[in-house]
Amino acid sequence: MVQFRLGFADPPSMVPWSKLGEEVVNTPEHQALAKYAADSSIVLLKNDAKTLPLKHKAGMKIAVLGRNAAATTNMQGNYFGTAPFLISPCKGFEAFGSVTCVNGTGDKAKSAAVNAVKGALIC
Repeated sequence: MVQFRLGFADPPSMVPWSKLGEEVVNTPEHQALAKYAADSSIVLLKNDAKTLPLKHKAGMKIAVLGRNAAATTNMQGNYFGTAPFLISPCKGFEAFGSVTCVNGTGDKAKSAAVNAVKGALIC
C-alpha cells in the first residue's frame, strides 16, 4: 500500500519526487540527522566505572572483541541502500586510542581475545 501511495505504479511524470537526483541524497544535513538518530538511540546499561563517554587518552589501549568486531555490511540489517561509507566498531574506536581487534569466535579467537584484553579497556 505504501509503495502505491509513493507512486511506484505510476509513470514518473506523475510522481513529483521522481525528478530528484543523486544530489539530494547523502547530503551533510542527512548525515547530521543520521548521526543524531544514532546518538539518540544509544542505551547505556551500566557505567559504574565512569568509562563512558570515551575520551582520547595518550596510551589508551582498547580491545574490540567478537564476531562483529570488524563488521560493516552485516550490521546494516537487511533493508538498506548503498552506503556512502561503512565503519566497523574496530575502526570507530581508533579515534580514542590504540585498538586491538579480535574478530571471530572459537578457541583461536578466545586465545587472541585473552591476550588482547591484558591492560586494555574492553568494549
